[in-house]
Amino acid sequence: RSLDLDLLYYDDEMMDSPELILPHPRIADRLFVLVPLKEIAPERKDVRSGLSVSEMEERLRSELVRQGNKKQEIIRGSWETNPSD
Repeated sequence: RSLDLDLLYYDDEMMDSPELILPHPRIADRLFVLVPLKEIAPERKDVRSGLSVSEMEERLRSELVRQGNKKQEIIRGSWETNPSD
């Protein structure tokens, strides 16, 4: 394929087809998505879970701490994963 585009949201549309799933099915599992999204839309509600972007980020960070997993740690200002991990 010539273009791989991960569409997070399209308004409040929900779609589940072989070509497109909306909202993106793994938003709540990825800090590299939630951290910058929180900066522009912290109160944006996820139509599937009903949680805000801020709530999803807090929930994911708590889960990562419980699991002892820091691989998704975000370095503020670069959006890259922590190179020391």
